[in-house]
Amino acid sequence: FPSHDTTDRFGLANAAYNFDGLSDFITVNNSASFNLIQGMSISIWFQSNSNQNASIIEKFNPTNGPGDGGPQLVLRNTDLVDFSIFHNNSGNFVYSNAPSATPLWQHIVATWNGSQIKIFQNGVIQDSIAFSQNLNPCLEPLTIGKRAFQSDLHFNGKIDDIGIWDHALSWQEISDLFNAVNCANNSALTPQTNSITTAYRDWE
Repeated sequence: FPSHDTTDRFGLANAAYNFDGLSDFITVNNSASFNLIQGMSISIWFQSNSNQNASIIEKFNPTNGPGDGGPQLVLRNTDLVDFSIFHNNSGNFVYSNAPSATPLWQHIVATWNGSQIKIFQNGVIQDSIAFSQNLNPCLEPLTIGKRAFQSDLHFNGKIDDIGIWDHALSWQEISDLFNAVNCANNSALTPQTNSITTAYRDWE
């Protein structure tokens, strides 16, 4: 389990998770709230410590069932972040340029509104593709900091402020998240924080 003793992007102590790139990860048991089969948004802040291939967050196992509805957000050592949603074990990818080793915090938001997948970096859209499929629920746990179904792609760096919604956020909501504005009017699965992850743990 990663330590929670590192500074966040505001310099606040003991406010972000520090992953060692070797064995640290977080697993959240599956629940109906995480079966994002009609729309989704995933927001995350991260700071990478090395040039790496690493899974930041995912809910997917290609060896167990159809592999539908499995979102993956992966940092590549080619200075890319890719987000994908799997259908019948086939990935549908969008990409963003993000240095894999930088002292700067990066904000990534990936959305799917039922017909289009988009990825935003630091409040700016980077890529989009059409994707309209009826997804089957993915019953795997949510995994943060490594590949869900194998012991590899461990993330080395800091992760903070994870948010997951069951619908696509608007550009304004994404901009507000990047600029640290409270999205009080956004209806989410846990209204008090707008993040279903906090139903299990306050990941700040």
